[in-house]
Amino acid sequence: MSSDTIQLNQNYVQNGLGTLTCTIPSTGNYNVSCQCTAPQSISSNDGAGSGRDAGLGPLGGHPGAAVANELSGAGQSGLGQSFPNVPANSAPGVNPTTMAETTPNLPSVALGSGVTGLASGGTSAGAPATNAIALNTVSSSLSIVVKKNGSTIFTAPTLTPTQDQVEFKFSFQATAADSITVVFDSSNANDKTLQAIRANVSVGQGF
Repeated sequence: MSSDTIQLNQNYVQNGLGTLTCTIPSTGNYNVSCQCTAPQSISSNDGAGSGRDAGLGPLGGHPGAAVANELSGAGQSGLGQSFPNVPANSAPGVNPTTMAETTPNLPSVALGSGVTGLASGGTSAGAPATNAIALNTVSSSLSIVVKKNGSTIFTAPTLTPTQDQVEFKFSFQATAADSITVVFDSSNANDKTLQAIRANVSVGQGF
């Protein structure tokens, strides 16, 4: 943690955790103003599902393409399509001897085979995704306190998991030579990375 001295009525930019100290020049009313940003709770590992599979129906069935769902990794398969093998002489026509109309001679197995193709093509599902979203969060445990001569006189509100900033202005009375410190501290490793914590701080006169 860094330790720096700030001058009265001057803005100071704080990067990272640390302590800022200001010495009060004379008895009177003073205030500490702070605007600070910190890591926010977010997803740190996201990726599309990768499951892939294909089902084939017999007698010309088309493969059913499986598409992985990005959130759950569940495969969705398409339906295979197959077509009956219709004989060339099965078209409607007229018997030249009897002049009677003829009907197509469709094999009874053709329709059944088509259904089989649909069923076989449609039962194949995509394999589970290996890189679906993992909800690991990045959050902050930042603590900001204001002290006078080593005793805490103000504690900033604790950040919620969805917050990434805190702002406050705290007023107090002090006498000459009082030491005012603003302490940025955290036990969370996320807050200790370079420039994870950024703040504008000032100690000013008046309420």
